[in-house]
Amino acid sequence: MFENEHHHRKEELEDALAETELLNEKEAYAFVYGYEHEMSSTLEKQGFEDRNEYLNVKEKAESKIADAIWIYNLISAFDVPDYPGKCTKCGNTLGGIFVEIGRDLLCTDCGNINKDDIV
Repeated sequence: MFENEHHHRKEELEDALAETELLNEKEAYAFVYGYEHEMSSTLEKQGFEDRNEYLNVKEKAESKIADAIWIYNLISAFDVPDYPGKCTKCGNTLGGIFVEIGRDLLCTDCGNINKDDIV
């Protein structure tokens, strides 16, 4: 993605974001450069009518990125739930098999699981 992995250029990030379906070119530009390029002449070269349009596009881009991060975190949390560490009743470390009763997580002993019945 970046030509030099130790020295990233903003133009490369802008191009990569614009290639996604999440942001268009104006949104990618506004997101990457933030308040750095608010001079009228610079904004006009990038296709913005004025500073207000630039700020509106920048806000929209930031909102889209925040939504994408939230969705990624939501999916990650769903796919990989936190592994429970200890039995609620006795405090022993839970192995790969445990019983969930309401909010309690019980080890095989406290959950009355016959280990011979487990396939």
